[in-house]
Amino acid sequence: LDEALQHYNASLLILDDNALTDHCVAQIFIETGRFAMAVERFEKIFRGHGVGFSQFNLYMLYIDYGFALVSLARFEEAIPSLQTGLNKNMAVPHGLNAIGYAYTSLNMLQEAQDAFAKGLEYDPDNAVLWSNLAVVWMAGGALQQAAQGLEKALQLEPDNPAALQNAQLLQDAVENGGYVAARPRLELFFTRMM
Repeated sequence: LDEALQHYNASLLILDDNALTDHCVAQIFIETGRFAMAVERFEKIFRGHGVGFSQFNLYMLYIDYGFALVSLARFEEAIPSLQTGLNKNMAVPHGLNAIGYAYTSLNMLQEAQDAFAKGLEYDPDNAVLWSNLAVVWMAGGALQQAAQGLEKALQLEPDNPAALQNAQLLQDAVENGGYVAARPRLELFFTRMM
């Protein structure tokens, strides 16, 4: 990825206002955990001409920007961008997961449940989506549903650390009359779309 980043940056030295190239750079920043740098790059794109984006691919820009904001725990800022992108193309599981993550973090459980469930319509074998949906069910007191969601997550990824931690929290909650002693763990995942 670092070599690709060098090539993209060299390209931007020739033509600095190419939004698609900047978007590729931002995606590399996301994939390497440099979320603040990704946000800066997205904000540069939004200040520019948007060269390379049109109706068929504009959703990627908004979803990835929202994803980077969620990664920085800037949930209220992330939701409008994610909604804009998902309104253009709903079939983006990592975007649906990110908006569900933001909603859960803001205690908007119905919206979170709807987002994770919609993500599972597009990617039914995604352990992260199942585990995150189980977190929402746990927060809402639907422990039986949470158990089913975590069972599915662990069938798909038996070693998933978040699902294992959430399963332990759920087991403890069942033994303690439904009281969840710690905050269950949500996860993000990213899929490059270009």
